[in-house]
Amino acid sequence: MTRHRSVRRRWRVLAAALCAGLFASLFASLFAASASASGDFPDDVLGKNQRLATPVDTVWSGHPVGFALVTTQTFQLAAYYNGVDRHITLAARDLDSDTWFRTTLSDTRAVGWDSHNYLAMKIDSAGYVHLSGNMHYSNTMIYYRSAQPMTAAAQMSAGFMQRVASVLNPAQETRLTYPTFLTGPNGEFLFSYRNHSDDSLKAGSLYLARYDAATRTFSSATGGPALFSWSGAYSAYPECVVHGGYLHCFFMWRGLTDKGDIGLAEDNYRLSYMRTADLANWTDAFGRSVALPVTPATTLTTVDDIPRKGGLANGQPALSFDRNGVPMLAYHKYDAGGKSQIHVARPVAATGAWRSVQLTRSVSRWQFSGGGTISSEANKADNSFATDDPLDGVSTVDVQIETSNGKDPSSGPYIIDDTTLTPLFSPPGSTLIYTAPNTPLCVSGPATGDSNDSASTYQTPEPTPAKMLVRRSPIVYPPPVEVHNYPVLSRLHYYLRWETLPSNGDRTRKTQDGAEILPPASDLLLYRTACEFPRPTASGRVAPTVNAGNEVLGFMFKPSAATLSGSMTRRTDAGAFGDHLVSTAGYAPANVASWTFDIASGQKGDYALGGAAFARSANDDSFYVQIDGGPLLDWHLTGRNVWNYEPVSAGPTHAATAFALSGDATHTLRVYAREPGAKLEYLWLSKVGRNKLPPSYGASEIADGFVETPDIRAVSGHAVGLPQGSAANTGVASYRLPVPVRGCYALLGRTQAPNPSADSFYLSYQRPQDSAYAPAQTWNLPNGAEWTWRTAQGGDNLLLEPGALALKLAGRESGARLDAFMLMFKRPVGAGGACD
Repeated sequence: MTRHRSVRRRWRVLAAALCAGLFASLFASLFAASASASGDFPDDVLGKNQRLATPVDTVWSGHPVGFALVTTQTFQLAAYYNGVDRHITLAARDLDSDTWFRTTLSDTRAVGWDSHNYLAMKIDSAGYVHLSGNMHYSNTMIYYRSAQPMTAAAQMSAGFMQRVASVLNPAQETRLTYPTFLTGPNGEFLFSYRNHSDDSLKAGSLYLARYDAATRTFSSATGGPALFSWSGAYSAYPECVVHGGYLHCFFMWRGLTDKGDIGLAEDNYRLSYMRTADLANWTDAFGRSVALPVTPATTLTTVDDIPRKGGLANGQPALSFDRNGVPMLAYHKYDAGGKSQIHVARPVAATGAWRSVQLTRSVSRWQFSGGGTISSEANKADNSFATDDPLDGVSTVDVQIETSNGKDPSSGPYIIDDTTLTPLFSPPGSTLIYTAPNTPLCVSGPATGDSNDSASTYQTPEPTPAKMLVRRSPIVYPPPVEVHNYPVLSRLHYYLRWETLPSNGDRTRKTQDGAEILPPASDLLLYRTACEFPRPTASGRVAPTVNAGNEVLGFMFKPSAATLSGSMTRRTDAGAFGDHLVSTAGYAPANVASWTFDIASGQKGDYALGGAAFARSANDDSFYVQIDGGPLLDWHLTGRNVWNYEPVSAGPTHAATAFALSGDATHTLRVYAREPGAKLEYLWLSKVGRNKLPPSYGASEIADGFVETPDIRAVSGHAVGLPQGSAANTGVASYRLPVPVRGCYALLGRTQAPNPSADSFYLSYQRPQDSAYAPAQTWNLPNGAEWTWRTAQGGDNLLLEPGALALKLAGRESGARLDAFMLMFKRPVGAGGACD
């Protein structure tokens, strides 16, 4: 399998999506607070900001290959190829110690010049360590399991990891590659691998195995058949992830070369998708049954039937989901003129087919071809779904198309409507990745002191001089699929850094005289980057989290700082870092966790709340949340069987919620048990308006014929408008949207217009700096049955002073409906400046 996604690129996207950056300086005047207490302490399992924990070892640096890092509540494991003999080495340390215990697994081959030989590692529910890797076309299964459950780093010694001879069937494990650990839709421990059934590699299958921790045995997860099977030099390239109670897999096929040989990178074709709720029964995106094994003749799963040499690159597509769990795929292919373009596709229930929209208008071409790992240091096209609010109906696709002459003009963030995939903002001019207002902004990219520049001066001799480049974990293939729009904060806690030469097409690097080039070993370093969240104050109140400029980023509410009563308890498990909250009983006023915190003078306003939570099923997926004496919100979790960061929302419609909090006051946050079994790892409270105002601002007045009706498809949970058949030119609704700083904004509205006779409103504005409303404008809406976002009439470039933007929506035609408004910050404007 060819590795295409740039590791440096992933960190760049992550930093852009999660750092406060520009907004930290913009909001300095709004968030004045005193510095909080510092220091590492046992209950702060998320760690201290940007601290180099410890060097791990020296590692092989001849070419990039993925290493594995696993962190539990008490210890940490790193798997890598050591710098002495290039064999698999496993190192362990206790989290409160810088001492590493190591063991080298020398009973298999040393890693060769092949970047496909990544390492994969997972710990099962009983505490046993599982490790696989160095297995690109291996003649034997390379799989290790610990001899006993791991509880402390000192257990790591010779004999602790034991070889497993076979996973499913030795007859199906003859020419192996791509070992991958997965979590199933119901929390199953899964392991997949690809096997070629002949030495010519022209036939093979991909198997999915389920592990039983109680018996320590594997069985077929599908009930017998392979997941994919092929003959005649074809092969499948899947990536799978759990979301919303399903295991989702998107994949492509690699066909024959023009000469009929085993396909190369340019021979990928037909982007496809399928899913399962129980591992045995699979369907396409529309619920139609997909028979196993899937073969090149299976067309029911097709997303986009891209032909060979059409620009489809394995490892490059990105998967995300809208608020209803509908999948979206972003991917690269060539246009009719052979240029590189990024497309986004989603299934459309009305047609039973996937709809694809081209986002970019690139003038460049990413030309990839050949076998082996393709270097992605330059001349590449990449895309990913940025961290964004899954409930608001818009998504951000960050695109980078790079050439030897720099970035293509099509590069940058594309803000798209989830339903129509229509770009609302796109380059040039779109410069910000709009994160959700309650994303924990204290997570950052590479830690302070971690440079993208190599510390080594080593350069290979002729004929092809090459220098060392920085690598960071996780770098495995299949790559970590970033599908959860909110990353759980603690999952970004640690990373490994080392340096290697660039990939060389999986070929040995040699001098002009034919001697193998053996560069010096590289240092393997461990960093941790999550913010430090301060201890509660002496009064027991949660202190604000601040950045280096003493600006308040938000409040972190952890179980360790909560006051608990009733059946609300603190527990631990392997899936969470530190304590989590869980109730063994349903709702009662006594089953509650509470925290108190102070909002300082000058910080009053609307706040958004989110949390890292876990729900196994619809029967244990909710809490009640309340701040002060406000409404008791029934917060239903959308994730299943995975720790997932989600905004606190109200009810089954998942209407996003903002909390109006007064300044110079003490507030109380309460979380009540609603259904037994739902788990909560932490909550994060931050001020609305850093970049995108949520669509939860309802009308302050609805009168003169307008009607507000519930609608589960609306992001606000309601719709406003004149009922079909009522008198035209009647009805009014008023709105006020907070404006935090002076700058240029865009106003969006999510609307529905059933036909050309019911597709318009009147809209008028009163900016904070204005004394009266401007004349009303006719706002014409796109027709269709679906709710869609579009720029409001006259709202594409608003210069706004701090305060509130007042809006009046008036009826023009009956049947047109409004779901929500959203105000997006575009850029700051200084005194005397203007919006272009």
